[in-house]
Amino acid sequence: MAERRESPQSDLTSALAAAHDAEGTISEEELLASLALVIAAGFITTMNLLGNGLAILLDHPDLTRRLRLDPSLAPAYIEEMLRYDCPVQVLARRTLRETTLDGLRLPARASVAVLVGAANRDPARFDQPDTFDPLRTVKQALSFGAGPHYCLGTMLARLEAEIAFKMLLDRFEDITLAGEANRHNLLVLRGYTALPISVRQSRHVRGAQVAGKALS
Repeated sequence: MAERRESPQSDLTSALAAAHDAEGTISEEELLASLALVIAAGFITTMNLLGNGLAILLDHPDLTRRLRLDPSLAPAYIEEMLRYDCPVQVLARRTLRETTLDGLRLPARASVAVLVGAANRDPARFDQPDTFDPLRTVKQALSFGAGPHYCLGTMLARLEAEIAFKMLLDRFEDITLAGEANRHNLLVLRGYTALPISVRQSRHVRGAQVAGKALS
């Protein structure tokens, strides 16, 4: 923060510092907490998206084959991965005023745990919610939150996942599970502690490596 105050740049840290120093819209405590959240949320959730997504592909070889043949489908696959097995299962919210939700009265400033994973499989919203269908027409899952709390890194996470899965399927023509997969034992975050795989390199990658060795 001290560096950005002395030499501002076109980044989030400088923008938050300016909001704190000039506008007074956030406190010093909120400023540091926001930066800490960005650091943590910026890699843990994406890591879980990649792990969960890979596990889904391993469970659906026919759909994986389709994606391999048509990489332009990657954005649709990623949206469905986020709905089907989202990296963040629970979000914390607080009521602004007294309200009634599904017959339950909630006082003002009540803490509410929003079960995102359950909402993303709501049969009233999604047809056959327990089926992984990357071409489903109804999307708009709650994996990135909503409203003023919508995830700051949404576009970056989608882009990272799109690049990663395209590269993975291009580089390896065969990817299989090579051992027991283990999940995190966590309430909020959903991902893997271990997802062992076995891969076989694609022919064109092997060919390029052979050609490179010949040239060298």
